Amino acid sequence: MPYANIKIEEMRELLKADKGWLETIESGNEYVFNYPLKKKKTIVIKVWSSIHDMKDMKLGQFNAIAAKRGGDSIKVCAVDVGMNRGVRKTPHINRMDGWQGRVKDRVVELLKDLGEIS
Repeated sequence: MPYANIKIEEMRELLKADKGWLETIESGNEYVFNYPLKKKKTIVIKVWSSIHDMKDMKLGQFNAIAAKRGGDSIKVCAVDVGMNRGVRKTPHINRMDGWQGRVKDRVVELLKDLGEIS
């Protein structure tokens, strides 16, 4: 499978704000998408995008830039924000064609595992 140079717009299309996903920029200037659970109020599913907000020194503006090939992967996990600790993690997702389906699968796996859906 070929490497996929993921754009922030593609990640936003997959993890839509109108479906409850919240976008933040966290440590290392990485875009992270957060989905607060409804049944377990302190648990959040996090998708670490491997897309970083980097300043283009030539243009003096910020650009969303995916990690270089082999440089990083997409990570999906559940965090208890009340206790500030991880609850569940899933295998990393390589940035290859079909990444969107693998992200969805990992999110659904966590939602089921945490009793949010059956």
